[in-house]
Amino acid sequence: QWLAGAAGLTATPLPAPGRPAPSGRLRGQLLLDGRPLAGVRIALFRGRERQELVTRTNLHIAGEAALIGQPSAFKPSYYAYPDFARLCDFYAVESTDAQGRFLFEPVDAGLYRLAVRLDAPASLEGPGGLVELKVGQDRDLGLFRLVTNR
Repeated sequence: QWLAGAAGLTATPLPAPGRPAPSGRLRGQLLLDGRPLAGVRIALFRGRERQELVTRTNLHIAGEAALIGQPSAFKPSYYAYPDFARLCDFYAVESTDAQGRFLFEPVDAGLYRLAVRLDAPASLEGPGGLVELKVGQDRDLGLFRLVTNR
Protein backbone atom coordinates (compact mmCIF):
# COMPACT_ATOMS: atom_id res chain seq x y z
CA GLN A 1 0.00 0.00 0.00
CA TRP A 2 2.84 2.38 0.73
CA LEU A 3 4.15 2.00 -2.81
CA ALA A 4 0.75 2.83 -4.30
CA GLY A 5 0.49 5.92 -2.10
CA ALA A 6 3.99 7.07 -3.05
CA ALA A 7 3.33 6.85 -6.78
CA GLY A 8 2.31 10.51 -7.05
CA LEU A 9 5.32 11.89 -5.18
CA THR A 10 8.01 13.81 -7.04
CA ALA A 11 11.77 13.51 -6.73
CA THR A 12 12.12 17.07 -5.43
CA PRO A 13 14.19 17.01 -2.23
CA LEU A 14 12.65 18.45 0.89
CA PRO A 15 14.59 20.92 3.07
CA ALA A 16 16.28 19.40 6.09
CA PRO A 17 14.08 19.58 9.19
CA GLY A 18 14.90 22.45 11.51
CA ARG A 19 17.02 24.30 8.95
CA PRO A 20 15.30 27.26 7.31
CA ALA A 21 16.00 28.08 3.68
CA PRO A 22 18.44 30.97 3.22
CA SER A 23 16.44 34.19 3.33
CA GLY A 24 18.89 36.93 4.26
CA ARG A 25 20.44 39.67 2.13
CA LEU A 26 23.77 41.48 2.32
CA ARG A 27 24.39 44.59 0.26
CA GLY A 28 26.71 47.53 0.16
CA GLN A 29 28.88 49.68 -2.05
CA LEU A 30 32.61 49.74 -2.80
CA LEU A 31 34.54 52.94 -3.52
CA LEU A 32 38.19 53.07 -4.54
CA ASP A 33 39.83 56.47 -4.06
CA GLY A 34 36.37 58.04 -3.88
CA ARG A 35 35.06 56.50 -7.10
CA PRO A 36 32.65 53.56 -7.50
CA LEU A 37 34.52 50.29 -7.90
CA ALA A 38 32.60 48.91 -10.87
CA GLY A 39 32.69 45.41 -12.34
CA VAL A 40 34.87 43.72 -9.72
CA ARG A 41 34.27 40.30 -8.21
CA ILE A 42 33.50 40.33 -4.51
CA ALA A 43 33.68 37.10 -2.50
CA LEU A 44 31.85 36.17 0.67
CA PHE A 45 33.62 33.78 3.06
CA ARG A 46 31.62 32.04 5.80
CA GLY A 47 33.05 30.90 9.13
CA ARG A 48 32.07 29.50 12.51
CA GLU A 49 33.81 32.11 14.61
CA ARG A 50 35.66 35.39 14.10
CA GLN A 51 39.29 34.26 14.54
CA GLU A 52 38.89 31.15 12.36
CA LEU A 53 37.34 33.25 9.61
CA VAL A 54 40.04 35.94 9.74
CA THR A 55 42.83 33.33 9.81
CA ARG A 56 41.38 31.35 6.89
CA THR A 57 40.84 34.37 4.66
CA ASN A 58 44.29 35.78 5.50
CA LEU A 59 45.86 32.44 4.52
CA HIS A 60 43.94 32.51 1.25
CA ILE A 61 45.13 36.07 0.52
CA ALA A 62 48.76 35.24 1.43
CA GLY A 63 48.69 32.12 -0.76
CA GLU A 64 47.32 34.06 -3.69
CA ALA A 65 49.89 36.85 -3.23
CA ALA A 66 52.69 34.26 -3.30
CA LEU A 67 51.35 32.83 -6.56
CA ILE A 68 51.03 36.27 -8.15
CA GLY A 69 54.63 37.04 -7.15
CA GLN A 70 55.98 34.00 -8.99
CA PRO A 71 58.23 34.85 -11.97
CA SER A 72 56.57 32.13 -14.06
CA ALA A 73 53.73 32.75 -16.49
CA PHE A 74 51.29 31.01 -14.11
CA LYS A 75 48.89 33.41 -12.48
CA PRO A 76 45.79 32.56 -10.44
CA SER A 77 42.94 32.89 -12.89
CA TYR A 78 40.00 31.49 -10.96
CA TYR A 79 38.58 34.99 -10.40
CA ALA A 80 37.85 35.07 -14.15
CA TYR A 81 35.37 32.17 -13.91
CA PRO A 82 31.77 32.67 -12.79
CA ASP A 83 31.81 29.56 -10.57
CA PHE A 84 35.26 29.99 -8.99
CA ALA A 85 33.62 29.79 -5.56
CA ARG A 86 33.58 26.02 -6.01
CA LEU A 87 37.34 25.99 -6.55
CA CYS A 88 38.03 27.99 -3.39
CA ASP A 89 36.36 28.09 -0.02
CA PHE A 90 33.88 30.88 -0.72
CA TYR A 91 30.23 30.97 0.31
CA ALA A 92 29.22 33.12 -2.68
CA VAL A 93 30.62 35.45 -5.32
CA GLU A 94 29.00 38.49 -6.95
CA SER A 95 30.08 41.41 -9.14
CA THR A 96 29.66 45.09 -8.42
CA ASP A 97 27.47 47.18 -10.71
CA ALA A 98 28.45 50.48 -12.39
CA GLN A 99 27.98 52.32 -9.07
CA GLY A 100 30.09 49.80 -7.12
CA ARG A 101 27.03 48.27 -5.45
CA PHE A 102 26.82 44.57 -4.61
CA LEU A 103 24.04 42.27 -3.40
CA PHE A 104 24.22 38.75 -2.01
CA GLU A 105 20.88 36.92 -1.78
CA PRO A 106 19.66 34.56 -0.48
CA VAL A 107 22.17 34.21 2.34
CA ASP A 108 22.13 31.86 5.35
CA ALA A 109 22.43 33.28 8.84
CA GLY A 110 26.04 33.26 10.00
CA LEU A 111 29.36 35.08 10.25
CA TYR A 112 30.91 36.30 6.99
CA ARG A 113 33.92 38.19 5.67
CA LEU A 114 33.94 40.13 2.42
CA ALA A 115 36.97 40.04 0.12
CA VAL A 116 37.80 41.75 -3.14
CA ARG A 117 40.90 41.29 -5.30
CA LEU A 118 42.43 44.50 -6.63
CA ASP A 119 45.35 45.11 -8.97
CA ALA A 120 47.06 47.45 -6.49
CA PRO A 121 47.29 47.26 -2.68
CA ALA A 122 44.61 49.28 -0.88
CA SER A 123 43.51 50.00 2.68
CA LEU A 124 39.94 49.82 3.95
CA GLU A 125 38.41 52.82 5.70
CA GLY A 126 35.07 52.59 7.49
CA PRO A 127 33.25 49.40 8.45
CA GLY A 128 35.30 46.23 8.65
CA GLY A 129 34.77 43.28 6.35
CA LEU A 130 33.35 40.99 9.07
CA VAL A 131 29.56 40.74 9.08
CA GLU A 132 27.08 38.78 11.18
CA LEU A 133 23.71 38.03 9.58
CA LYS A 134 20.67 36.74 11.45
CA VAL A 135 17.93 34.56 9.92
CA GLY A 136 15.95 36.56 7.36
CA GLN A 137 17.91 39.75 8.02
CA ASP A 138 18.29 42.33 5.23
CA ARG A 139 21.55 44.20 5.94
CA ASP A 140 22.77 47.25 4.12
CA LEU A 141 26.46 47.38 5.00
CA GLY A 142 26.85 50.90 3.64
CA LEU A 143 30.03 52.19 2.03
CA PHE A 144 33.34 50.37 2.01
CA ARG A 145 35.95 53.02 1.23
CA LEU A 146 39.18 51.64 -0.17
CA VAL A 147 42.20 53.90 -0.61
CA THR A 148 45.12 52.93 -2.85
CA ASN A 149 48.35 52.55 -0.85
CA ARG A 150 50.91 55.00 -2.25
